[in-house]
Amino acid sequence: MDNRYALIALLLLGAAHADDTLDPIVITSSRQADQNIQLAPTAVTVVSPETIDRAGGTSLQDIAPYVPSLSLEQGGPGLGKIDIRGVTTGAADILNNLEDRPLVGVYIDDTPMAMQGFNPNLNVLDIERVEVLRGPQGTLYGASSMGGTVRYITRKPDLVSVFGSEEVVVSDTQGGGLNYGVRTDLNVPLGSKAAMLVTGYTGRDSGWINNAQDGQTHSNWDRPDQARFALRFQPTHELTLDASALLEKLSTGAANYTFSGLPKNQFASLTPTPINDDMRIYNFTGEYLSGVGRFISSTSLVNRATGFNDSGQYFTSAFYPSMPNPSPATYANQNAVTQFSQEIRFVSMQDRAIKWTLGSFFNHLVRHNYQDDNSPGFDSIEGVNSVQLGAFRPNSIFSGNEDIWEHDFGLFGETTWDITNRLRVTGGARYFDWHQTFGVYFAGMGGDVNGAPSTLAQSANANGVDPKLNVRYELSDTTMIFAEAAKGFRYGGVNQPVPNGPPPLCHNDLVSSGFPNGAPVNYGPDSLWSYSLGEKSSFAEDRIHFNATAFLIKWSNVQTEHYLPICSYAFTENAGQVQSTGYELEAAYKVTHALTVSANGSYTHAVSNGPIPNIGAQSGEQTPYVPHYLGSLNADYHLGKMRYTAEYQYHGSSGTRFNPSDPEFRSLPSYSNVNLAATLTQNSWEIGLFARNLLNTSQVTMILPDVLGSQPGDEVAFARPRTVGVRTVYRF
Repeated sequence: MDNRYALIALLLLGAAHADDTLDPIVITSSRQADQNIQLAPTAVTVVSPETIDRAGGTSLQDIAPYVPSLSLEQGGPGLGKIDIRGVTTGAADILNNLEDRPLVGVYIDDTPMAMQGFNPNLNVLDIERVEVLRGPQGTLYGASSMGGTVRYITRKPDLVSVFGSEEVVVSDTQGGGLNYGVRTDLNVPLGSKAAMLVTGYTGRDSGWINNAQDGQTHSNWDRPDQARFALRFQPTHELTLDASALLEKLSTGAANYTFSGLPKNQFASLTPTPINDDMRIYNFTGEYLSGVGRFISSTSLVNRATGFNDSGQYFTSAFYPSMPNPSPATYANQNAVTQFSQEIRFVSMQDRAIKWTLGSFFNHLVRHNYQDDNSPGFDSIEGVNSVQLGAFRPNSIFSGNEDIWEHDFGLFGETTWDITNRLRVTGGARYFDWHQTFGVYFAGMGGDVNGAPSTLAQSANANGVDPKLNVRYELSDTTMIFAEAAKGFRYGGVNQPVPNGPPPLCHNDLVSSGFPNGAPVNYGPDSLWSYSLGEKSSFAEDRIHFNATAFLIKWSNVQTEHYLPICSYAFTENAGQVQSTGYELEAAYKVTHALTVSANGSYTHAVSNGPIPNIGAQSGEQTPYVPHYLGSLNADYHLGKMRYTAEYQYHGSSGTRFNPSDPEFRSLPSYSNVNLAATLTQNSWEIGLFARNLLNTSQVTMILPDVLGSQPGDEVAFARPRTVGVRTVYRF
């Protein structure tokens, strides 16, 4: 017999005599009840924080490789965009397009958090699990879940036991320096009906990129701090009340960008380019259990201040040649967001042939954006008075305020009918009603029109119904197939003003683009239909799980950003269609009592369905930042008190634009990543060694092409190089 087949036979024999089965995974994504993931008729992946923690990871970027069809456009901590199943048209424009809306929803429990390009940099310590739902989730999760939804499920206080932990992690990054993190958590019962859970984290990750102009080394350091306070009160068996406060603060020296025209790992800026994120999330949730079902109310308040300083010197040298080259310039971009949301759900008892969920959702958001591009000496050299031009201070080339007020209301429901003990049908719909007011003030030489500040006050609204149908059939006690058709949607918005008068900053661009009278003021919603067919199977007495899903997505009236290359302004319009097809595989195998092997992989073919002229896309061209192939292979082995884990991850190649002949097209090469970890558990202590990116491969996560022609090449962001460390945990 061939040695390979003999090895497979031995592994199968080991599985047949193993004592353990694969651990059950419970999810709550259906919002009806706890459910075994193998019985959920949808494409969903759960990532355990313990898995990430043992391998030395901490954030969303470390979760992505475990999820089929999910990729990240990552510029640095706190600067990231999530793509699922090819539903994207390119990088998030966090500098010029405040109205660019997410295509993947992000939730912390029931609190919506998605903000395009600014996904929170949450530490995984206080997370019970991360659920990633692939495909549109408009029925239960509303707008901005067209590609899918990421749910951070937090841990809740325990009413019975006192427990806690202390963890210290120290590591070193190749070409960087020392990293450290300190985590703690404590659960304390408060009598027999209440408990409190407190968690905290502080740390510092070293940078590995040097600034060639100001002499700063390791400039892209980051410092995340996080604390969470949770209180649970259960006065009766039927009533549970949860209150929590999540405080998160992120400070960085710079993003993870380098310049392609400089030596490796070098950036160039005469001014600092920090990123900041200060977030406060307050939530109160009540759940009442009656003989009819469960009543759940979740109230959330989010206060968030986030932003960055960009280097404005290359804009200055490109548009104002009389200025010294280089000239220091700081482009400040800061956001203040206040969001209130209220959701009420009523879930029927689950032991009935017909069960249902009914709910309502209200969200009110206020966002203020401040922008200021200031270059010392600009006024005297150019012979202007920026303050008289409406700028916020002297020497400001551009000053701007943008204000968004919006509220949306939704009614949603799903009904599940167990027609037989093997056939189940679920139908659902969501009605939405959304209103927005958008105000703009642009001033300074870069924002004035006809010598006066440019102002805009416009509104937008949308309403409609989004349906879903899901059919599940159990072929046997261990194999289930399902089919689903669902609609996803995203709200429209208002465009920023584009100067179209003297001086003719954008006039020629607009004329050549077919807009001689100016850029459109508004753009409408876009939506998609997704069709999926999948199966979930268990074999060898629940020691093997194998899940597969195929999908087809038709996305219409796509919101695309029309960039004006001469004046560097942009506006959004509905143009074109995108079609995405693909398949996803997930498998886990409990080979022996000690060894578990798991794998996931996906193929995505997302292309323009017909030409999209405003972004230069020809029919059949691949969507930006979407690799055809993603995959990972993981092994977990126990030997006495030791635990060994090994991970191999593959990320395929992609491009920055649809059209390879576009001057701004750049290729992001494929890469492989290897992580290793070894952990010793002794009584209450745990000591682990880990190596992330063991092979020290260059992993390009984002490219911003040099459209100005005045900077030293493209801005290229990289993932962290090889990082080796040790972690020590004490649990009590």
